[in-house]
Amino acid sequence: MALLRAQGGMPESAVEEILRWASPAIHTVRLAKADNLRSARLNTNLRHRLRNLGPHLSFAIKTPTPDRDKVTRQIGNCGRAVPTLSEHHHPHNKRWTRRPEGSNWGDFGPDDELGRMGTITPEMRLAAIAEVKEGKAFALSLPLDLPGGEPPDAGRFGPKLWPTKLFGHEVYNFALTAKDICCDDGVTMCLQYSTQWDSLAHWGRMFDVDGSGVEVPVYYNGFRPGIDVLAPAEGGPAANKLGIEKMATTCVQGRGVLVDLAREFGAGRTLVGMDKLERVLKKQNVQVKKGDFLLIHTGYGDYLMGANKKPDPHVMETTGAALDGSDDALLNWIEHSGVVALVADNQAVEAFDASMGNLGHNGLLPLHDRCLFKLGIHLGELFWLGDLARYLGQVNRSAFLFTGPPLRLPGAVGSPATAVALV
Repeated sequence: MALLRAQGGMPESAVEEILRWASPAIHTVRLAKADNLRSARLNTNLRHRLRNLGPHLSFAIKTPTPDRDKVTRQIGNCGRAVPTLSEHHHPHNKRWTRRPEGSNWGDFGPDDELGRMGTITPEMRLAAIAEVKEGKAFALSLPLDLPGGEPPDAGRFGPKLWPTKLFGHEVYNFALTAKDICCDDGVTMCLQYSTQWDSLAHWGRMFDVDGSGVEVPVYYNGFRPGIDVLAPAEGGPAANKLGIEKMATTCVQGRGVLVDLAREFGAGRTLVGMDKLERVLKKQNVQVKKGDFLLIHTGYGDYLMGANKKPDPHVMETTGAALDGSDDALLNWIEHSGVVALVADNQAVEAFDASMGNLGHNGLLPLHDRCLFKLGIHLGELFWLGDLARYLGQVNRSAFLFTGPPLRLPGAVGSPATAVALV
């Protein structure tokens, strides 16, 4: 798909293409003003046909080129660029008529809530099963009370267990009868405190969804705060769209591949852009395929496992490699690789400026912007990858069967995970 800028007039073949795509029965039709059309140097017959389409014209042209979203096609000298697929893929979409550059909104249906996770096929799962050679299993979750050490006023806190009650009695070592003893408990915890999945409602951006020049807050595929994702004052908290339970229904199973950045760069903080990642993928013979879960071992999780729930904040800031979300080449590679999820053993997958002072054009977390907001690629954080990484290094392998569904918890924007790798 590409946006092509034509200088001067538009060829008749291009206008014919517009007419085919701009059927009122399929798309919302917009037509430029007649005085602007005169300057388009179209022949009289085509100009007349365009006028008859309606007062305004918008359309989507699908063209198989790799330079999607780079330029725009214009009707003559009218001065108004007519967007292509990246901006007007679904003019009848009730939430948006323009989509962000580099996004895939609408590609999986106008109301898609699964993103790339929905592209995993039975054939891909069978291929993932074929990667199992030894039947050895690895747990990929930290103990859910890690990292630990948060202050009392921390935004996220670890799990707090409590006993349920029956007839006013705490059901813990509770004698139900003269012979039967029972324990039953509940938990209060932050869903994104430890090993976690981000739902597609976790990260949104301000974006002009209709070409009005006004940016509004939106999430993946144009779902809206206050309508689809509700804050407490709006009747929530509840992600009625894009909630983590939608991810859970896909079963989150497929081929996993692991790249071991800690083996290559050591335990210190290393910013990894495309050049470094490409070098490590090649050196470790990691073949990334469409539909894969890409696991990234940075060494951060190894530090947390050894810190006894008392991690040093300074050490945490200087431990483990992290992807460089400001590297456009890296973001573009992630987009075109076909991966359905990025899973790391650190806090955000990408490097994060805790001072929130380094804001580029893609926001505070550019990789979150590209993955969660634009492409529907789920992110897994604080997974336990140390044991798996070391074993794969010993046997010179990188691929395995990955299984890691979140809780099927309606309305949640994140979830703990207890994933498994079978090698």
